[in-house]
Amino acid sequence: MINMKNWKKLLHPVRMEIIQALVSGKQLTPSQLSECLPNIPHATLYRHINYLHDLGMITVQG
Repeated sequence: MINMKNWKKLLHPVRMEIIQALVSGKQLTPSQLSECLPNIPHATLYRHINYLHDLGMITVQG
């Protein structure tokens, strides 16, 4: 369950861009996300993907 403190953490601009890219329900690989969000460096993108996964906001399939 996401509490109010975690919701505030989602307001980070990079996290919002990731969520907006995924909002349509598309399943994208990190490489595909990187193509959609070329202004975000790869290392930053991966860090924020992991963060959103840890919060339970996105799922990562392996």
